[in-house]
Amino acid sequence: MPCLLPLPNDVWEERRLFSIMTIRLILMIACGGFGLVKSFCGVCEVKPLPDFQNKRVSEGVLWTKTDMTSRAECAARCSLFSVIKSFGYKEASRECVAYTVPLTTPAAMTYASESGFNMYSTCAPVDGGVSTWGQWTVPACPQTCGTSHTIMKTRTRTCTNPTPDNGGADCTESLSETGELSCGLPRCPIDGGVSAWGAWGTLACSQTCGTTATGTRTRTRTCTNPAPAYGGADCSETLSSTTSENCGFSSCPVDGGVSAWGTWGTLVCSLTCGTTATGTRTRTRTCTNPAPAYGGADCSETLSSTTSENCGFSWCPVTPPNFGMCSPYCSGTNVVCNNGYCVCDIMYVKRGSSCVQDCGSSGYGSGFTIFHNKVHHEHYERPVYSIQTIEECISMCLSASDFTCITAAYGFINKICHFSKTAWYAVTSSYTTNSTRYHEIIRNCA
Repeated sequence: MPCLLPLPNDVWEERRLFSIMTIRLILMIACGGFGLVKSFCGVCEVKPLPDFQNKRVSEGVLWTKTDMTSRAECAARCSLFSVIKSFGYKEASRECVAYTVPLTTPAAMTYASESGFNMYSTCAPVDGGVSTWGQWTVPACPQTCGTSHTIMKTRTRTCTNPTPDNGGADCTESLSETGELSCGLPRCPIDGGVSAWGAWGTLACSQTCGTTATGTRTRTRTCTNPAPAYGGADCSETLSSTTSENCGFSSCPVDGGVSAWGTWGTLVCSLTCGTTATGTRTRTRTCTNPAPAYGGADCSETLSSTTSENCGFSWCPVTPPNFGMCSPYCSGTNVVCNNGYCVCDIMYVKRGSSCVQDCGSSGYGSGFTIFHNKVHHEHYERPVYSIQTIEECISMCLSASDFTCITAAYGFINKICHFSKTAWYAVTSSYTTNSTRYHEIIRNCA
């Protein structure tokens, strides 16, 4: 027997079909059989889906409601909206879930097993049908000539008669069709082709002597294999060819040529010390490559060469500002014997005939005293690397233009020269020490 179910008011709010009157939808449902559902959408057959019993699909959920009194009410609610393609219902919790996707197979869907939750289709699937064929589409020929060229024409139809709906199948018929069509083009131009080469001409020589002198012979061909036709291009290949050939002359005069340089001779040095001292080496060559022959000229190039080279001497002893040679002792206040000379102690600098701790207005000069194996730390403003000799370190200290270099420490192992604007006597004694890696350089007064 039929039953009468009122729909909740929020259905009418969602549908927004009417805004003034409250309307009740009378649904005729076979309470015992759960068959056809009537609504404003028409009549649609609600089918249980055996493959989706006790399964909950997780994709395409539109809404979930838990106030449905029966599966029939859930089906009726879902059938009101064309966007809803399937629904699920659980008797125990009265849960009704609407889906916007039609159900195909469990393998194609994302779902979870859930006892008592069953899935249904809201309306029967509608399989697609093909429309009538459209007009033929004829493309332009890609070629511009040639009587045998064809093109493919195409026409299409659509799967809209009807359009697949509610999970219905797409059309299985072909939706496009092709046919062959002649382009109807004129004959193509014929480009010209070259003929075979003709015989070689007379040998022409520009020289008058020399067993290796060569001349040239020329041969030609024509653009007649085939000749250009129907507007075809002329031949792009060269129509003449030249070959080189010996003229058969006797020998020409041979001018002399220089041989390879011989090895460098012994280094000759005029000095005996100094890292910058240079000497010379000499090498020679001869006019034998080739030797002059058949009246040819002698060589005009120089047959000897000289080069300059560092002599490899160690640095010359630096003579410091001193009070004479040690014999073996030195007299005078703050004077010590250092490297054979009587010089001011490391805590002082020489100004005139005195050892002082301030050069005053006289300023610093170019004389240096070297104290071996001494160094003071923490007061070096500028390191310079790859300094090979202590003389080079002294020279760079003198040439510093942006500050006055008063002391320097030369690292004779790692080849570093440290410059400082601080005098030895101005350094706290805790920073002065003996060293096995450095020599201290003290600049004296002018």
